[in-house]
Amino acid sequence: MNTLPLDPLELYAIDPLRNIRRRWRVVAARDLFGRWRVETSWGRIGAAGRTLVRSFAEEAEARRYVVVLIGVRARALRRLGVPYLPAHGRKGGARERGAGDGDGGLLTPFC
Repeated sequence: MNTLPLDPLELYAIDPLRNIRRRWRVVAARDLFGRWRVETSWGRIGAAGRTLVRSFAEEAEARRYVVVLIGVRARALRRLGVPYLPAHGRKGGARERGAGDGDGGLLTPFC
């Protein structure tokens, strides 16, 4: 995909056996001044969490930044022992995953 999404990308890393319940969200869109705004939110599911907003003059800059962020999430299995998975397909909350459920797939929507 060569353009940034206007829809949010939500990912969850859940391992009930180790009490890991993390969420991560990124959305990129143009602001009123024509700059690209990338908003990243993260934290424990159910908690307030944190948000970081960065602004870029060019779409290519914003896209590179988003690709780096997604790359970090894609390596979560190595860092945390549980992968971040897309939020689609959830019913009434994040899908509960146990240890050893596999890596679920790679996160490469912007490459």
